Parts: sequence; C-alpha cells; structure tokens
Amino acid sequence: MCPVDGIVTFPLVNASRVLQPHEDALVLTLGISGFDVRRVLIDPGSSTDLLQMLVFKQMDYSPSTLENLRRLLSRFNGATTTSQGDIVFPVQASLITLNIQFSVVEDLFHFNAIMGCA
Repeated sequence: MCPVDGIVTFPLVNASRVLQPHEDALVLTLGISGFDVRRVLIDPGSSTDLLQMLVFKQMDYSPSTLENLRRLLSRFNGATTTSQGDIVFPVQASLITLNIQFSVVEDLFHFNAIMGCA
C-alpha cells in the first residue's frame, strides 16, 4: 500500500502470475480505532463508509456517541436503510492511518464494514 495525496493505493500485481482476469471482491482486515475488524469490503462504488452496529458495540462504544442520527442511505439496488449515526475513527492499514467517517447501520449482511471512495 502506498499513500498518494491522502489516498491509499495498492501496487500493481505481477501480471505474469495472473492466469486470467478477475473481478474478485477485495475483503480485508483493517485496524479501526485500535481493533482488528475482519471482513471489511472495499467497494469503490460506495460513497459512504459503513460500520455494522454489532461491531460498533463490540468495540465498546455507546450509540450515544453517534452524530447525525437517523439519516436515510440509498443502496445500490434502490432500497434505503437508516443510519444510526456517524462517527470518525482512525483506520490503520499497514503503516498508514487515516481518519474516516463511518455511518453506523444495523446490518451489512456478510461484512462488518464497507469502505468506499467517500
């Protein structure tokens, strides 16, 4: 990973080792506010960074610390979900730490967080 103007980028992969093109999802473990959060989906199409409420509570934070309560968020399929609120957490990936604003939502299905290009 390399920071470029506050953006985290990944170096090019050695193309000689890639047998066929793929578009697999990038799912990682990231340090969020000092906790290792697994199953973080990197979704460049998402305009909002999301954190699941269960993970937020497991990190020992109270919903009373959230700001901008009860905002409607639109999903890619046109459905909406309600954000429980927003919070800014430091996110660490290798040697890089950036402060990221997350909208906390009740359910992200298979992921604990979704990070986009907000």
